[in-house]
Amino acid sequence: MKGFAIYDFKFGQINIGYDDDYIIHIKREREFASDLGIRTTTSDNAYNQLLEYIEGKRKNFDIKFKFNGTDFQNKVWKALCDIPYGETKSYKEVAIAIGNEKACRAVGMANNKNPIGIIVPCHRVIGSNGKLVGYAGGLDMKESLLKLEKENFMNLETERLILRGWRESDAAELYEQAKDPRVGPIAGWPSHTSVENSLDIIKNVLMKDNNFALVLKSENKVVGCIGLMIGKDSNLSIKDNEGEIGYWIGVPYWGQGLVPEATREIIRYSFDNLNLSKLWCGYFDGNIKSKRAQEKCGFLYHHTNENVPWPLMNDIRTIHVTCLAKI
Repeated sequence: MKGFAIYDFKFGQINIGYDDDYIIHIKREREFASDLGIRTTTSDNAYNQLLEYIEGKRKNFDIKFKFNGTDFQNKVWKALCDIPYGETKSYKEVAIAIGNEKACRAVGMANNKNPIGIIVPCHRVIGSNGKLVGYAGGLDMKESLLKLEKENFMNLETERLILRGWRESDAAELYEQAKDPRVGPIAGWPSHTSVENSLDIIKNVLMKDNNFALVLKSENKVVGCIGLMIGKDSNLSIKDNEGEIGYWIGVPYWGQGLVPEATREIIRYSFDNLNLSKLWCGYFDGNIKSKRAQEKCGFLYHHTNENVPWPLMNDIRTIHVTCLAKI
């Protein structure tokens, strides 16, 4: 069923169009709408995620949407989805991304006709001189969205590492580390089989809030991953104001203290920025390196879960769980 629903929003009213389970447009209403449409689970879900975004609680969207433009427009709109939260691209950079460097003007026109505002982030495209230029939702809205993302965009940093969100362009470097059979299985996931496999995992698993690529400053490359799963997103049964830390690092970087260094920064971020009350961690039986890393960061043994089915590896495991409370 096709339809639309009008909701109150920070910038007045917002019109969310849907086609069954898919979002087909999100646009700002310039004048007060008397016809409020029909709200559905699909439109309500999109609206709630937009509110979380505006409140600074969401950086990526979990929404199904579809385009109905020309082949060129669809290609541009897809390229917009690859612009990370907190970053901007020029029209020329988008044109290069779609393989047509000279199509800057056409890219600008397609950008202006993007039907799915915010979720397909055309607001992240600016002029080559850094000016905001046009935006279908209005320059006031564009400026506000970019300011919001700048304020909430956070790359965590340690002496040797940058902890940042995952990008599709990380696929080759991820595969380089994750293909080694000494890395994934002991952490609970199968070794990656190709760059394409790594790209799929970035898109569907790693590109989530509080999931960080570990970038070694001295080499400017991805060497591992660390993530924070809060409340119900955890593999453990924990409270909403508690989090679970998971991590891994490539074999060439073992024994250098990089995992404890990254973990300490996540601990600081969790307690100081997110105001979590307790953090949990775990390691599979036999993973002594992970056990030592947790001990170095102050985690204390809490309990052991035996005979735990682990679907990712199709086996049964013993998990030792550690805990660290906020002081």
